[in-house]
Order: sequence, then C-alpha cells, then structure tokens
Amino acid sequence: MMLLEKCKFHKIRKECVENNRWHRECCTVTGVLFIVLMMMHIPLWDPFYCEDLLAPAILTLLVLEGNYRKYCKKSYLWLALFLLWACAISLIHICLDGWSNGYNFCVLVYLAGVFMFFRQVGISVRCRFIIGGMFLAAAFVFWLSGVLFPHCSILSPNGFWYITENAKGSAMAFLSRRFQFTFDNPNSLASFYVLPMLLVLSALQEYFDEKGRTDSPSCPIEWKIGGVAILLLTFLPLCHTYSKHAILSGALFLVFVYNMMPVQWKRILRHSWILVIVIGLICEVTVLWSTFPLSFSSPYINTIPGGYTIHQKTYARMLLESPAVMLTGRTMGDIKSAYPKYVEKDRAQKILRQYNAEHLINGFCTFMDPHNEYLNLLTFYGLGVLLLIVAFFLCYICENKGNFVLYFFIALAFCCLWDDLLSKRWIWIAAAIIGNHQFRRQDK
Repeated sequence: MMLLEKCKFHKIRKECVENNRWHRECCTVTGVLFIVLMMMHIPLWDPFYCEDLLAPAILTLLVLEGNYRKYCKKSYLWLALFLLWACAISLIHICLDGWSNGYNFCVLVYLAGVFMFFRQVGISVRCRFIIGGMFLAAAFVFWLSGVLFPHCSILSPNGFWYITENAKGSAMAFLSRRFQFTFDNPNSLASFYVLPMLLVLSALQEYFDEKGRTDSPSCPIEWKIGGVAILLLTFLPLCHTYSKHAILSGALFLVFVYNMMPVQWKRILRHSWILVIVIGLICEVTVLWSTFPLSFSSPYINTIPGGYTIHQKTYARMLLESPAVMLTGRTMGDIKSAYPKYVEKDRAQKILRQYNAEHLINGFCTFMDPHNEYLNLLTFYGLGVLLLIVAFFLCYICENKGNFVLYFFIALAFCCLWDDLLSKRWIWIAAAIIGNHQFRRQDK
C-alpha cells in the first residue's frame, strides 16, 4: 500500500515538473515572439500592433502559472493599489462622461499584465544576445546606408527617416532629418532602443559573470575594449534620433562599462549615477528652452521657452484650478473642452515662430497631449495614482538592488518629464527584464 502511494506521488511530481517545463517554454517562446514583433513595429489598426495579437496567450499563461506566491511582494501590492485607485477614478469618470474614459485604464491593466508576464519569462543569454544584437545591427546598417546614400530609396527608405521641413532654416536645422527606423517617430525609436540594448548588455554581463566564477580563462582586456567599441558604434543611430530618450540606453551602458572595469579603476565611476542626474537636468533645460540657453551671440541666453512648455503649462494651469481636480483628475471630455480656455495663444505663437511652425498654432491651441507623464497621470487620475505608481517603482528598486535597476529608473524618471513613457510596452518589458537580470546576478 505504501509502495503504491509512493509510486503515485512520484508520478504526480513528474507530471508537475513536465507541466512546469512546458509552461516555461511556452512563456519563453511567447515572450521572444512578442519582442521580435515589437521590433518590427507592424501596425494593425490604431492603436494596436501585431504583438498585441499575443495578448490572449499572455493572459492564459499568467492564469496557468499556478504559483501565485511569487506575486506576494510589496512592489506588487503597490501595483495592485495603483490599479485599484485608477479603476475607481475611471468608474467615476465613466459615470460622468461616458465609456471613453475607461480606455486609459484598460491600457494600464494591459501593460501591468505584460510586465508581470515578462517577470516570469526566462530568456537565455544566447537568445537575448541574438535578438538584441540583430536589432542593433539592422538599425546600424540602415542608418549608415541612409547617411552614405540619402537619395537611394532602396538603401535608405524614406519611411526610416523623419523629415521636418519646418526645421530647415531655423536655429534647429539639424532636426530636419532624423532616424526613426521602423517606428513612427525618432522619439519612439530612442525610447525603444533601451530594450535591445538591455538584452545585449544583460547577456554579456551574465556571460562575463559566469566566466569569472568558473575555472575557464576570462576574456582578455583587449576583447572587452573591442566589445565596448562595437557597442559604441550601435549608439550612432541612436544619436541621429536627436532624442533625449537616449539617456535611457546611455545609463545602462554606463553601468556595463563600470562592471567591466578592473577593481582599481572602479573608483572613477563609483558615483556615476550623479552623471545620469546631471545629463537628465541638462536635457530638461532643453525642454524648458527651445535650444540650449547658452549662445555665442547676444543676448547669450535664450529666454524663449521650448515647444513642449505650451501644453505642459496649459495642463499645469488646468490642474491648479481647484483641489478637487488635483485629487480626482478630469474626464476626457472635460480636458478637451477646458484646454483651449487655459492655453496662452500669444505665448504659443511666439514659441512656434522660432520653429518656423506658426501655421500649426490652431492645433496647439485646440488640444495636445501634455508630453509629461507626471502631468498625464495627475490630469487623468489625480494625485493618489501618481503617488502610488512612484511608490511601486521605489519598492521595485529596493527589491532588486543593483546599478542596472537604479540607473534605469533614474533615467526613466527624467524621461517622463518630456514624454508619456509609461504607456509604452517596451518600457514595462525592460523594467521586468532588468529585474530578472538583477535577480539572477544576486542568486548566483
């Protein structure tokens, strides 16, 4: 009898192991396919892309996970509170202004699900290096062909370049032709660039860590220098986006270089997080003023604000109207109707004049996104939701201690000052992968 029960136990245990293996493999295949499709950036119908077709598979694999204890962490508690508060505010707005106010909450739930899914996806070192390396190599090849043969439609497809006619002849003529690759605009490419860069850097870091733990000879310093030089080449397409989002990839690269340095040299970059903050502040200055305020001609300091300040100041004025707005936000219909009342048209005209874009004044005075994640969350959901998402990220940093996590979120905090990055799938995926990478480094 005991022998029979023991055999049954081993049979059940074997089936559980096989099911877990099957589940992990399905998660890996789905995750890799999602990232590859995201790199191709194939639109279906606005606002959906090809990778979103995998949403049912992601939901199914999350439900079939079975081991829900892994979600019993403080960071997930803050994430759940964030979603519950956003849900309550959205329900109030739906009652006041219709079902369209539920769209943004649905996006948040989807992104949170994607984040939780990729937290359980284990992509091998080789696979990460191949996926990230192929994207970076393809971006470099098409960027180089576009630089060398700008008028060749085969080597330099027009869709891979963002042309801004208004910038020609202005103080920012260098913005007239920017690299965007398969994405809708250069800023999207620059923010996405952090994902393939993270895949490559995390794979290389874990490979070198494994080399250091085993008896096999470590890579010569010449090889490491050569690898860093090759990685620097992949930054050239990113630089040609002229996007401030490049700070995300730059922060991770800084950590990688620090980890590769000999122990006696690491003192140089021990507090390099300060450099990320300084660069972030400089980038914010270029948002507040159209070009860097220092000039070689009178008046030496540019006092005309930047284009983003038109709608950012408008949203700030809408928020400061009353304490109730700060606490519960505004409905979508209310935002669109209130926007023209709070925008300063004369100020907007003066700002657009330096961009040679005065003909766009009606669009800027009718409705624009805030291009600031903090203002975005405050306007739609109020102060409570903003504080909860900040608490989630701070808790996530504390749970996954390490320079990769810290530097990434410092850079992200600055990038959210000039874009609504928390609506991007790749940012949440990068946050999940960077946490997995840090966990593997601590676990070994």
